[in-house]
Amino acid sequence: LAVALSGCIEGDRPTTAAARRDSAGVTIVRLANFNVDALPVWASTPLYSTATHDTLLLGGTATAVFAADSSLVIGSVADLLSLSPDGQTVHRLGRQGDGPGEYRGILRVGNAEGGALFVAEYRGRITHLTTDGQVLGIVPRLQAGSSRRELDVIAWLDSGRVVATWWQQRPNRGDIVGLPSGDFERDPVPLLMYDSTGRMIDSLGLWRGMERVLLSPGGRIPVPFARSAAYDARGSTIAIGPTDSIDVSVFDGSRLTTRFTARAPRRQPTDTDRAALRGAILLEFESPDLVASLEDVPAVEALPAVGALVVDDRGNIWIGDYVTP
Repeated sequence: LAVALSGCIEGDRPTTAAARRDSAGVTIVRLANFNVDALPVWASTPLYSTATHDTLLLGGTATAVFAADSSLVIGSVADLLSLSPDGQTVHRLGRQGDGPGEYRGILRVGNAEGGALFVAEYRGRITHLTTDGQVLGIVPRLQAGSSRRELDVIAWLDSGRVVATWWQQRPNRGDIVGLPSGDFERDPVPLLMYDSTGRMIDSLGLWRGMERVLLSPGGRIPVPFARSAAYDARGSTIAIGPTDSIDVSVFDGSRLTTRFTARAPRRQPTDTDRAALRGAILLEFESPDLVASLEDVPAVEALPAVGALVVDDRGNIWIGDYVTP
């Protein structure tokens, strides 16, 4: 980012004003005149790619994070691997199995507090480990509670506590009470706190989540260009917010510290956007019937304002544009 900014003279930089106020210990930051087009563009050059690596073969879906030493830690199915900062040396941190340091179906690799890592599996087990693969602790499974929903782990705190939320991709699991009726189902997204045994001990709040359309009989599918919730964490810094507006809540562990809001321009989806979305759904689900059913469902009139949230190793919050699939 410093390289990108160095090419801008003072008069070129955006003059977005930030209004701050305090509300019960939470800093509320309102960004006025938020003009995405006026922001500097960060042009980067790839240092290396796993696609061209001689010995690295990944199967299925991969998840990856940069560790504190700039190595790239990759989880893929049951493999946990580490690439050196130059992208050349591969270290195996885990393998398939059920013991400590062994995995089955890696869902997420994340940065825990203190420079350590956590690995969350689809079956619900979470492993706390060092960057060289030494296991520090294991939570066998987080309690799903009455909702019986699968959980997406977001953060592992130094106290051994874990922060997680519901999977937004699984709308038909469990009874969800209190959803509004009408053409859309709007799934709430909670931040839930668990202790080191996997017992839920607190709820940190509720956010606007994925919008789905109700189909007959009883099916639910995401609405084209619908809102969902975006979230990320690094160490104890957690960011979460809806994708239909810039409204980001930032936590330090369990404590809400800051809320950023801004008006962001939203554009109407074009025929090209719609065609690209249909192609992506067809590629992922291989279901022409699903693509055809989307033609008749209610549509969202504007593209999401936020594509992703990222927390970097300095605690900065990055807000990514929405990119049509």
